[in-house]
Amino acid sequence: MKLVRAWALGALAVLLTGRPALAQPAYTVEQASPPIHTRGVPVVVAYTPPEPLPQNAAMLRVQVQLSGQTRVPVQTRVCVDLQAKQCMEVNGASASTSRFYGVPANRPVYLVYTVPGEGPLDPNVYVRGSVTVWYGRASLPSSRSSAVRP
Repeated sequence: MKLVRAWALGALAVLLTGRPALAQPAYTVEQASPPIHTRGVPVVVAYTPPEPLPQNAAMLRVQVQLSGQTRVPVQTRVCVDLQAKQCMEVNGASASTSRFYGVPANRPVYLVYTVPGEGPLDPNVYVRGSVTVWYGRASLPSSRSSAVRP
């Protein structure tokens, strides 16, 4: 049932965004952040695949949707490796990227939330995130397909 839901949510995200990746498998994970209670302190949320993926599956595209009523601005980054700083900023309520193309799809995708400034937040801030990952076999373009034709 989870796999059917993941497929349905992935297909819906494709339809809503107009992306042509409909033939690729995808998974979607939604969850709320823990409380963000201090300005300037990042809160990291891991989005892991809901079911095991094929061992050779690679990320092809990642889409992030954010929601939640906040009275303060929340800066958000989407990352696939926190140590190597493989991240990109999410500007606005959504982002879609192929920046992580080829990264093993079994890895978690992280959303890192930060409220700028210093000091406590009262009340706490919560952000609901949704991450969709399209995965499959990553391939490099062939020299024939990238050649310039007259």
